[in-house]
Amino acid sequence: MRLNPWKPAPTVMGSVRFVHPFEDRVLTVREQARLMGFPDNHVFFGPKDSQFNQIGEAVHRH
Repeated sequence: MRLNPWKPAPTVMGSVRFVHPFEDRVLTVREQARLMGFPDNHVFFGPKDSQFNQIGEAVHRH
């Protein structure tokens, strides 16, 4: 799903991948983590699929 740059992003869930709003590529793990409110210094471990799952399955508190 391509993100709309003028609307809020949908909820990140599980292994869902979003397409960058302006570039023809999926978001990076870091970009997707930002959508969920993770700070840039948060470290995700494991293979990329596992990292995407960690983001999508997280319940993040501010």
